[in-house]
Amino acid sequence: MVKELLFSCSDYKRLHIIVTAGGLSREGFVSCFALTLSIQFANDLQQKGIRTTLIPDSGVGYFMHTVQLVLMGAEVVVETGGVVNKLGSLQVGVLAKTFNVPVYIAVESYKFARIYPLNQKSVPVSEADRQISEKARPKELDEGVEFGAARCDYLPPEYITFLMTDLGVLAPPSVSDELIKLYWWDVCWK
Repeated sequence: MVKELLFSCSDYKRLHIIVTAGGLSREGFVSCFALTLSIQFANDLQQKGIRTTLIPDSGVGYFMHTVQLVLMGAEVVVETGGVVNKLGSLQVGVLAKTFNVPVYIAVESYKFARIYPLNQKSVPVSEADRQISEKARPKELDEGVEFGAARCDYLPPEYITFLMTDLGVLAPPSVSDELIKLYWWDVCWK
């Protein structure tokens, strides 16, 4: 939804988009799929005429002072009004709040879920994600060294300014109200 939102802007000349990507140095552990998506997204924006800069995830703190707003998507919007999104979303949200930069989430309402994570460990992890983490373990890593890999993290609602959805622009606390409406409709008409 982020791409569609940016492509619908009428004044491209005023935009300068910073796209983050993991593993840009191509040293150590690289998530090739995520890197490929980030590069493709940056190329698509540039081809559309939008000034674009690709930076490593680890460079977010360095560039945050130049940012006027953060726009990201979400894989899931939870009952708290927080989001589960690709790994690194939490660090972007925390840094944005530190720099007083608003964070907007562009997401479709079908991604709203009745999940209530309290912290990172309570984010549901699928079996497919576990298998991806096992495959991602660098072969050069000694057996005794634990390898921590996650595909997503949880961005709590206190780091989110607004959610831009097909239901309208929502403040994080109003997500639970929308979930009640969505599920109430299901209950009443079954």
